[in-house]
Amino acid sequence: MIFSYSCHDTAKHNLETATLEDLLFNHSDSPMRYGKRPNAAAVAAVVSVVSTFAIPLLHGGAWLYTLAVLIGMLTASSHWALVHEAIHNRLFANRRRKNLLAGRLLSIAFGAPFDVLRFGHLFHHRQTRSAIDAGEFFDPSEHSRLRATVTYYARLLGGLYIAEVIGCVVLWLPAALLKLIVRRMGASVEAASKFLTQDGTLRRARVDGLAAIAFIGAALVAGQEDWDMVVAILAGRALTISMLDNAFHYGAALSGPGSAWNFRAPAWLASLLLNGHLHRIHHRHPSACWTDLPRLFKAEADRCDYRYVNGVVRQLRGPMVHPLCSAGG
Repeated sequence: MIFSYSCHDTAKHNLETATLEDLLFNHSDSPMRYGKRPNAAAVAAVVSVVSTFAIPLLHGGAWLYTLAVLIGMLTASSHWALVHEAIHNRLFANRRRKNLLAGRLLSIAFGAPFDVLRFGHLFHHRQTRSAIDAGEFFDPSEHSRLRATVTYYARLLGGLYIAEVIGCVVLWLPAALLKLIVRRMGASVEAASKFLTQDGTLRRARVDGLAAIAFIGAALVAGQEDWDMVVAILAGRALTISMLDNAFHYGAALSGPGSAWNFRAPAWLASLLLNGHLHRIHHRHPSACWTDLPRLFKAEADRCDYRYVNGVVRQLRGPMVHPLCSAGG
């Protein structure tokens, strides 16, 4: 058994009134029932970790580099899906400590501290489609289209994941400076303070950041003269994670936490994504775990807006002028 859990969303989050502190530090555990295990995603995550060390040892040619990039791309979404369930305390039924431990280990292998990923994701839930969250929109009175375009594609084509990895180093800045950075994200003073002080969060994040850097460093050393193949795997992961980050919201209405797209995906892909393609349902029911999302999708007679690949690729259209701006850029 790798992981076992399922849950019933008995109390839907009131995201319109919940504070970031509520989401981050009082994220409630709803009653769970035994259900399916995320084995497909777990296997993909294992492949992601093992291949980082194993593929460079094969000493292949160009075809192996291509394989490395593809493996990095194809396993990244499953790896993140498991981290995501840990963020919402859903990897183990009513076991916060086990969820935290599993989340930390998965995140270290992912390349970033769990507490940073958790803060960022739950902050996203609170600020969905706000000015700070809707990164595809820009105000031409403040930024030129050229600047907006360069910034947008840098983030989309790998920059987001790279920033998460760099965060492992940034965490060692003085706490006062980190607090300022978190507040500039749009978080409240209380949220910033709690993130940096509650239950030794900063100390734990720093330790995990070092472990993540050590993991990547160990893979590079193990690769020896083929260390660049490890970079190829990480590049594939960076591209996938960065492109998926806002795919489910790109161009969606700026109408609050529930504004997201559902993508159509075949059953095998849905299993690898832990039903993450039903993103609007997840935002409506952030306490529901992956096994319940299809049921909620049917119960609410919801619909799919785009095919999965189409929904991701459409982001390549680039940044857009904020709908409240009358100027053209």
